Amino acid sequence: MAVHTRTRAMHAATESVDPGFRLISVEIKDLTYDLAAGHASMEASPTERDKSDSRVDFLQTKMLNGLFLTPSWVIARRKYDGGKLVRINGQHTSNGIVGLGEQWDPAGHKVMVEIYEVDSPEAEALVFRQIDARQSGRTPLDVCGAYIGLHADLKALDDKKLIKKAIEAMVWQEKTVEEIKGLKQSDSRYETVEDPNVRAFCVWLHGFLAMKPKEMMGLTILGAIYSTWKKNPDDAAEFWRLVPTAANDGETQEPALVLGGWLSDEYNEPSDDVGKNNLYQGSIFAWNQHRAKKQITAVKYAIRNGRFLETAD
Repeated sequence: MAVHTRTRAMHAATESVDPGFRLISVEIKDLTYDLAAGHASMEASPTERDKSDSRVDFLQTKMLNGLFLTPSWVIARRKYDGGKLVRINGQHTSNGIVGLGEQWDPAGHKVMVEIYEVDSPEAEALVFRQIDARQSGRTPLDVCGAYIGLHADLKALDDKKLIKKAIEAMVWQEKTVEEIKGLKQSDSRYETVEDPNVRAFCVWLHGFLAMKPKEMMGLTILGAIYSTWKKNPDDAAEFWRLVPTAANDGETQEPALVLGGWLSDEYNEPSDDVGKNNLYQGSIFAWNQHRAKKQITAVKYAIRNGRFLETAD
């Protein structure tokens, strides 16, 4: 007898309960066009998520690029409805295969087909929830960690989150500031650790920013740090080490300390006219004044029509 769903949580950690569904069969089948067409046309459970054309396109791209792995299709056999079979998932992969037709040959590919007997509509929904549960989903940090693990110089570092932020800032800087075209985006950004220069920046940043002052951890500020590193890593390290030590007393004129006070103020009480790109511009202004061995009393952060007025010297 199935346990009522409203009482399931109180039993979950202490005793085994009947969820209202049970595995009937698992088969590894050859993935063919006809099998995919049959699955795509099968009646869907109302628990199945809505079809997403972008998801189908994503999977078709994987297929055409040789990146498609063995899918798992789940079917429910309704004990409460005369043993009727309904599709719980797999509409995107099956429709992707059907949509490609002769463009993609599934020969050599397999599919795992699971059939579960369900006692009720509630149990049917519960089966769906076990497929790619949100808590099991790959996060960007998981993806980044996979690439970090391939390189001993990054794997040896303690703070994987800082490495992830560094990579994202580098890509942002090259796309937005340098306006480089065709850069990898989304999870593919983390593939850039294959470049020794990317790893060198990550190691350098980790070496002096391990304390992670909150006012310096924004994407565009890390992007500014990357811009200065590209100009002179040693000078950049000296400059940025001073930034979080700012006394914020309104008297110092050392560019790094003035910048530190400004970033701290903007972090704690953001100004209406200071956006993320302004934080980048202000950081670069202070860096350029430092490089010119000049003193400053305030940070200039204006941008014009979304474009930066200063680049790192």
